Order: sequence, then structure tokens, then C-alpha cells
Amino acid sequence: MSVDKSQISLRQTQPNLLTLIKSFFIRHLQVFFYTLGQLSKTPFSTLLTSASLGIALALPAGLNELLITVQEAGSDFTQVNKISLFLKKDISSKQLEQLQQQLKKMPEIVHVEHINEQQALDEFKQHSGFGDALTALEDNPLPHLLIVEPSLSYSDPLQVEQLSNTLKKLPGVDLAQLDIKWLKRLFSIIEIGKTGILVVTGLLAMAVLLIIGNTIRLAIENRRSEILIMKLIGGTNSFICRPFLYLGFWYGFLGGIVAIILVDISLYIVSRPMLQLRELYQTELFNISLMSYTHNLQVLSSAILLGLLGAWLAVRWQLRLIEPT
Repeated sequence: MSVDKSQISLRQTQPNLLTLIKSFFIRHLQVFFYTLGQLSKTPFSTLLTSASLGIALALPAGLNELLITVQEAGSDFTQVNKISLFLKKDISSKQLEQLQQQLKKMPEIVHVEHINEQQALDEFKQHSGFGDALTALEDNPLPHLLIVEPSLSYSDPLQVEQLSNTLKKLPGVDLAQLDIKWLKRLFSIIEIGKTGILVVTGLLAMAVLLIIGNTIRLAIENRRSEILIMKLIGGTNSFICRPFLYLGFWYGFLGGIVAIILVDISLYIVSRPMLQLRELYQTELFNISLMSYTHNLQVLSSAILLGLLGAWLAVRWQLRLIEPT
């Protein structure tokens, strides 16, 4: 049986899977550092493009950090969504205890605080300014009071209002009071802020795509002759796209770094007057700090994805226009 020597030679030279994987990573590493070297040759233009991207990315990131601070401050106003239950004057101690146990068993409620008649009177004397006048009263006109705090899963204004309507129908409850308008306003402001940030983020993301796309388009035009030669000798589109995609990666990465630096500097500047405000009001609210590692990673990964997407769109469009005649 005769064996074709050319087939044996072809089998011997055919690379195995490990060699193909090594070759794949080596080619990508070469292009990875080659594009970084190309950018280092033009530091001024690279800095300008990265700064433009960083400013566009810093605005929504900074607004998001401020919104998170407002949300955290809003969550600290726990008295806003607390429900005050004024009990009937003739309620007995046994009925009061049963009502407290019933409230504590409800999944919508996380905490119940009881303020008896004397505690309510003492607090009213202290804060109302009518302390001397109240001492003339023979009987305490104030009833028992239960302060009900809804759980976080029932913090939505509509849910809190429904819970308040349910609690006012319980036996022994005379009145349920809730400042629902203030709570609705707070949540509405936060929702408007979220929507506004989404709109600004979308517009600036489009701006980032345009900046990167135009930058990559100019880079392709500068290498037009080289690309034509590659196509003439059989270069595939994926091979030609690779260095430009890595350029988009580097622009996105550098723009993300610039955005993180700008946001942190801005937050540091804003935190100084906020610290003075906290000292004046003696509160822990509005505590502004630098971005966390998670948020830094989110900004950086978003910038890289936008860079890759902008480069991919520009390369795909431009390669259609560059064909050998």
C-alpha cells in the first residue's frame, strides 16, 4: 500500500490546537502593545481625545454619585415614612398589648414604638412652647401613640399610604397620620433625577461614540494605502480591523481613567462645603465621598465598551469604502 508523501508532510506541518491558541494570543498581544506604542508617538493628540472622552463620561458619572448621595440622605429621613397611630382614650392595657403584637406580626412593619400618655405630654410640653399652659390641665388630653415603621420593601409612597389606610381600620385606632405628600415629593424628585441622568447618559454616550468613530475614521484614512495593499494580498477584514479595535479600547480606557479622576476631584471639591453644612446642622446626612471601587470599575468598563463599539462601527463603515479596483 503506497502512501502519498505530500499527505504525510501536510499532516506533520498541520498545527495542533495548543499551537493555534498560543498563536492567537501572541498576535493579539502584539497588536495590543503595537497600538499602545502608536498612541505614545502622538501624546498631545492622544491626551486631547482622552480628555474629551473623559469629560463626556464624567458628567453622568458625577451626577449619578450625587443622586446616590441624595437617595442615601432620603433613606435617613426615616420619620418621613413612619405612621403615627393615635389610639382611643378608652383603650385598655390588654387591648394595647394585643394591638402591638398584631402590628409586630405584620410583614409590612419592621418596628413598632409605643409612646404612652405621659411621654406624649412631656414631649408636647418640650416642643410646643405651651408648657406652662398645659400644667393647668387636670387630665392628660393626649392618647397613647404607636409609631409604626414600614419595612424597606414597603417604602414606596403608594404602599405606605395603603398600609396607613389599613392600620386606621384596626380596633383601638382612632387616627393614623402620615405626611404622604412630603414622601411623594421626595420620591418624585429622585425619579426625575434618575430619568434626567439616563437622558444625559444616552446623549453623552452618543457623543463618545461619535468622537471615537471620527478618530478611528481619521486613523483609517491615514492608512488607506496600507489597507488597500493588505486587501490585495488577501488580508481579511478581521485582520485589518484588529489594530483599530485596540485603538478604540485604549481610547476608551484612557477616557475612563480621565473621567474617574475628574469625578473624584469634583466630589472632593463639593465635599468641603457639604462638610460645613453638616457641621451647622449637626447631622450625618449628605456625606459625599470619592467613588467606590465598584463604581470606578463600572465607569471604566463602560468607557472601554463604548470605545470598542465606536471603533467597530467606524471600521465596518470605512472598510466598505476602501476596496481595490
